[in-house]
Amino acid sequence: MIEDIRGFFDMWELFRSSVYSSVLVSISLSLIGVIALAQHMVFLTAALSQCAALGIALGFLIHGFGVEVSPMLAAFILTSILTFTSQHINQRHHMMGDVALGLIYIFAQSALLLVAPLIVGELSDINTLLFGSAVSSTDDDMWHALLVCIFTSAVFIILFPSLRAYLISPIACKVRGVPVRILALLIAVLMSLNVTVATPIVGALTVFSFTIIPAYIASKLVVGFMQSLLCAATIGASAAFIGFITAFIFDTPVGPTQSMLLVVTLACVFITRRSR
Repeated sequence: MIEDIRGFFDMWELFRSSVYSSVLVSISLSLIGVIALAQHMVFLTAALSQCAALGIALGFLIHGFGVEVSPMLAAFILTSILTFTSQHINQRHHMMGDVALGLIYIFAQSALLLVAPLIVGELSDINTLLFGSAVSSTDDDMWHALLVCIFTSAVFIILFPSLRAYLISPIACKVRGVPVRILALLIAVLMSLNVTVATPIVGALTVFSFTIIPAYIASKLVVGFMQSLLCAATIGASAAFIGFITAFIFDTPVGPTQSMLLVVTLACVFITRRSR
């Protein structure tokens, strides 16, 4: 195994962009996951990743008709619309929140299965975008992931007090004059942006894993908003990096390996806590 690890680092230049891209999106998604978990929007990211995949497919489909449309832009627009719709339904009809997410997921998955066969000419490209390209990410993917990670981290740092107060009690924030609607809008944009950039890099399954599991593990290990953010980001980045090496050693798909590593880590946390 040591020789396999050495072999991985001997080929570092080949995997550099892919590893950095994976680690960067894992950090951003883990930060977003803390908010998603606190607001009981666990399955929103699963629905959004499907929406991002659908947006990418629609972008390719429209491009096939001679219209210059970026698949990533189409994905961002679609995920943003559906995020705002989900938030509106959840605020007006709280009990309908889970139903709305289920409908969004079903709609996106069904539409994707209907649209994808129509894009025969770009099948290899769309498979890469829909299911991730963790082992073949480009420098452009890495820079996109870096910019999104910096932007997401900056928002959390600058608006940390407001975000913490908003998660504790949105009503109290309104009373204190905190712009709750702007915060909700910003959270929706961050979610849409991160899912849109991460889906073609690591795939829909891994996006969901990185968003939910590190944040949930952090909630079991530490107390406090800042501690949860730091812990979740550390767990996500570690799982991305170690998962990449593990996939190289055992010749397994990167995304599922990273997801399974997170599941095993969560199981270990549960076992350790119950044994005390």
